[in-house]
Amino acid sequence: MGEVTKPGVYEILPGSRLMDALAQAGGPTVSANVKKISVYEGVDLDKPNPSGEKLFQTTFEQNPPMQEGYLIVVARNYFWDISIVVSILTALGLIKTLIGL
Repeated sequence: MGEVTKPGVYEILPGSRLMDALAQAGGPTVSANVKKISVYEGVDLDKPNPSGEKLFQTTFEQNPPMQEGYLIVVARNYFWDISIVVSILTALGLIKTLIGL
């Protein structure tokens, strides 16, 4: 889930690691923060919005082993997200126009 190319539920093979699971999901997107990946004990993985208890936070480089039932969430890197910057600048321009500056 999160910032991967093909979010979904995937079966992992015994001995799989984080990179294997992310590869099944098409890899991280350009907006992904691969230094902030959360792993949960998944519940209702067949539902549209699975949930679970957070087990640990990891990074792409640490590449920990994965187990059946894990839910992996890759966070978004907001620091370089240009669409957010453009939205903020547009809003500031609108405010400037409204107050007559």
